[in-house]
Amino acid sequence: MQELIDTVSAKTGISKDQAKQAIEATLHFLEGKLPKPIAGQVRGALTGNAEVVGQVLDKAADLAKGLPGGLGGMFGGGKD
Repeated sequence: MQELIDTVSAKTGISKDQAKQAIEATLHFLEGKLPKPIAGQVRGALTGNAEVVGQVLDKAADLAKGLPGGLGGMFGGGKD
């Protein structure tokens, strides 16, 4: 997660402590919205667990395949 903290801090100009707080707040929000298994995988990915990172990417790809119009449909790029 340190790499993410460093990136957020560098790109936004906020301190590393503020970046960590923002990331933790975002994680907390996502954990409240996502199914528990996926939320756990997201947290694992952000804390650097390589096995979990691969699982998250695989699950995300599977979920995207099942969406009407792919992910583009979520952002207005799907079928009209």
